[in-house]
Amino acid sequence: MGPFLEFVEKSLVMESGSVYYITKRIIVILLYYN
Repeated sequence: MGPFLEFVEKSLVMESGSVYYITKRIIVILLYYN
């Protein structure tokens, strides 16, 4: 859980210019934990 979240945070920083990409990441996280 920890390493996965760190990976996501790094990905969000790299793609911080794209709101769609961030929203997509959040949806993926929600699907992973449901």
